[in-house]
Amino acid sequence: DTLENAGSIEATWRVGEWRLKSTTAMAGFSSLRQNDGDFSANVHALEYLDEEADSFTQEVQVASSDAGRLQWVAGAFYLHDDLRYRFVFDRLTVDVDTDGDPEPASAPTDTLSPGIDVQNLETLETTSRAVFGHATVTLSPGLRATAGARWTRDAKTYSLLNELTGRYNLGFGGASVQDMQDSWTKVTWKAGL
Repeated sequence: DTLENAGSIEATWRVGEWRLKSTTAMAGFSSLRQNDGDFSANVHALEYLDEEADSFTQEVQVASSDAGRLQWVAGAFYLHDDLRYRFVFDRLTVDVDTDGDPEPASAPTDTLSPGIDVQNLETLETTSRAVFGHATVTLSPGLRATAGARWTRDAKTYSLLNELTGRYNLGFGGASVQDMQDSWTKVTWKAGL
């Protein structure tokens, strides 16, 4: 099953000589797939892939009117993304029957697998915040000066879970977890005539 939806809203207001603008956007995606683990007519193993992604952005701008020698815009931006990926491998039966005779991989067996369930779960969260400003002034009919700057702070958090379990408490298996996060800030600018 796959589901995707997205939408955005943009609104503009005029307050005296100023122009206010708001842009909001959201998007979501989810997918769940199931595969036969050995691609035979018999279900020896199942694989599941589960994915989800959600995104939200918001930007607000305040700008001058189009009249006059000085035109400017200032604003703020926000983004938040959540991504999740899960993989599960479930070994249901073994390929060799209990009678001791080797069976082909596609042969049906009723012998439950003592082994393996594998799970892999990854998540990534991203947050970005920014403020910005830009101005242009007309110096003469053929000459303008422009300057602008943007401050941005990004943060990411990543988690990974790997899990191996055995049925019937056979004494093996385990899980490993990794968590990482980082953030950084950057200022960008431009200027010209």
